[in-house]
Amino acid sequence: MVHSSFFILSFLIIRVFRWKYELMIPALLAILLVGMSGFLFLTENMDSLLISAGKDPSLTGRTDLWVWALDDIGKRPWLGYGYGAFWQDFSSKAALIRYAAGWQVPSAHNGLLDLLLDLGILGVFILTLGIFRTTIQSFFLTEKYFISNLYLATFICDQHDFGKYD
Repeated sequence: MVHSSFFILSFLIIRVFRWKYELMIPALLAILLVGMSGFLFLTENMDSLLISAGKDPSLTGRTDLWVWALDDIGKRPWLGYGYGAFWQDFSSKAALIRYAAGWQVPSAHNGLLDLLLDLGILGVFILTLGIFRTTIQSFFLTEKYFISNLYLATFICDQHDFGKYD
């Protein structure tokens, strides 16, 4: 749900770039101001917001996993450990994380951290360039069919994330 909302909002923000400059610049500054204010509010009040929603501030132990994963990313930052190699059963580094966590951890429970473990900074950079290029091309190709493609892209994103960590 959060992914879909962010996705729709980002598509609508892209539409602002087609406005006249007299409207576009103030609109982008307002979006930046509201976005930064919201980000600061969320980061400063994350623990209290999660507790008031009845959730664990450590996100059920995920924050510990992220710290351990970041430590291992720092050991091989540029090329990573190879696609799918880090979390194999016989990997000693993953075994240490599993032992510390006290359960059979299948992944870092964070897509970016898993990509950094697998591909490293260089691989994530190349992947990001490809995604960015494809996204920019799609905006130029979909001007006529913007809304229908927006619904299709949102549906695909929702289906991709549906039931990911059951």
